[in-house]
Amino acid sequence: MAGVPCTDDARSDEALMFAESATRFVLEIEPQNMDAVSKALRGTRFGVIGTITERPNLKVRSVKAGWLMDEGIDGLKKSWLGTLDW
Repeated sequence: MAGVPCTDDARSDEALMFAESATRFVLEIEPQNMDAVSKALRGTRFGVIGTITERPNLKVRSVKAGWLMDEGIDGLKKSWLGTLDW
């Protein structure tokens, strides 16, 4: 959850992943547009939480150190859909 703006009391992986605090937005921005978006968001707390790569995995970095998760998207989708198949 490295990169997520937060206060010190919320600086745990669990709090950042599951807390139901104030609304957040996720923007997908092409790299060449990052400067313009940064300027538009001036005065607003924001952070870069990831990048899109060719590798079909969801990789989540811990705020403490290392990785919390590095899982293939197909397996994650199967697990998620499995909870709806009852």
